[in-house]
Amino acid sequence: MSLYAKIRAETVVELVDMDPALHASWVESGNPKANAYLPLIDVPPPAYNPETQALVEVFDVGLTNVVRFYSIRPLTPAERRKAWTALEFLSRFESSEMAAVEIARANDQIVQSFYRAALAAQEVVNDDPRTVAGMDYLVSIGILTNARRDAILG
Repeated sequence: MSLYAKIRAETVVELVDMDPALHASWVESGNPKANAYLPLIDVPPPAYNPETQALVEVFDVGLTNVVRFYSIRPLTPAERRKAWTALEFLSRFESSEMAAVEIARANDQIVQSFYRAALAAQEVVNDDPRTVAGMDYLVSIGILTNARRDAILG
């Protein structure tokens, strides 16, 4: 079996796994289906960072085959947005980081307020100004590094 691109109006509408012998028989007999199903040539996708970039599938429809290749585009802010439940968000912290938060919240009203807000939230969103400010504060007091903040908000 091989992949073929189903073509309609010079546009790929579907990829189909098909026996090459069947397609060859259509070509030999002059069956119009031969022009509606063209062999697919796959170009491997390039390396990209899925945290910041999206892979875009592109088809180049020729007379005898279709080439599938990929381009890369930056993710939009909406695509980069991530949301977690309170439990999912707090689970992103390492146990040593959570222990440091627990100790700090006993004496630091900002840490206490951020922790309570995270617990009470229906969802914690990585680009919400309150989330960003709270995480930046944890960096400023040494509970998190910039790299860990970025990984948690990933």
